[in-house]
Amino acid sequence: RSSPPLCLAHRHFRTAPAMADHRVLLLEQLKRKTQVGYRSSEQISREDAFVCYVEDQRRIQVEFRLAQLEPVFIDIRNIDNIRQKDYPEDNSFRWVLAINLNPADSRNIMLQFTAREVRDTWVAGLRALVDASRSGGLGGSGSSSSGVGGLAPQMSRGGGSSSSSSKHFMGGGGAIPISTPPATTQRSITDVVLREPRPGYLVRVELTLGLRDLQALEVPEGCETAERLSRLVQGFVDKNAIMPSESTSLFRFVKNAVQRIVLERETETLVEEIGCQHLDVLMRDRLAASGKGDIQEIRKEAMREAEWNLRALAEEVPRRIGQCGTGAAIVSMILQRNIEKMKLINDMTAKAYEAESEVVNKVTESGW
Repeated sequence: RSSPPLCLAHRHFRTAPAMADHRVLLLEQLKRKTQVGYRSSEQISREDAFVCYVEDQRRIQVEFRLAQLEPVFIDIRNIDNIRQKDYPEDNSFRWVLAINLNPADSRNIMLQFTAREVRDTWVAGLRALVDASRSGGLGGSGSSSSGVGGLAPQMSRGGGSSSSSSKHFMGGGGAIPISTPPATTQRSITDVVLREPRPGYLVRVELTLGLRDLQALEVPEGCETAERLSRLVQGFVDKNAIMPSESTSLFRFVKNAVQRIVLERETETLVEEIGCQHLDVLMRDRLAASGKGDIQEIRKEAMREAEWNLRALAEEVPRRIGQCGTGAAIVSMILQRNIEKMKLINDMTAKAYEAESEVVNKVTESGW
């Protein structure tokens, strides 16, 4: 009956060195100066800075590139909440760490990192430091080992090591090992770049997973709807073992890229279709098809055709442009104005033709 406690004790001591090594590496990374963009409720504009953790003072230090700006300090004990946010920006992302401080400080701080991996390291490290501070396990001005030791419960996140591939069932005859499959390593997206798509595809997004793994996500023609894009992105995330938290940001990025391409295509097509409704163009096409005929009758038929086509295009613009992102409303308004301008141009052209016909008739009648 004494074997189960011995097995559990053996398992605990076997994983402790690995946990300690991980804590030491994590803390050492936070103690290094890291380049960030700094904003706060007191400093609205973005400033380039370097951030690091000062262990003996139990606070984060922010040093600015500009010499006239005084350093900023964040006491670990005053941190109330830590959040990570990903904002799409052009062809990449902004990797942001948001820190909310308690009423004793009441500041809101945002640190923008240059890489996702670095930001995630800071998120994990700060959360561990905050948890250790709240539980009283974060040392004050002692040695590094004392401060690191307080992070044990937080960094383990549930007791044993994640590398252990077996657990023990406490039966009447002793500990029975139960094998479990090892956890799949999930990767974060560290870089995103838009590339020229291949024929038959709308968008090609090249993503760097982890440190060096380069994968391409391609959106084929006919996959413009949000439902299809969602299935495509989720399948890509599952296939490449990407962190689930990345799927929403990746979906929004891909959706925005697809909407921009579709908006450009539809706008170019509609502009060309509107231009084809010019009265001169329609008359030329009708004359080329018929060879000859009554010019006045041809002009009237072309005018009726232009009016009908422009009215149909005005009804189609909201449907073809309305689902193409935030800029669709502005583009739709511009296209509607172009349609109205084309109507006015055709009216003026028709009046010019009528005036010309009257002059020709008078000249003919006068015998000139």
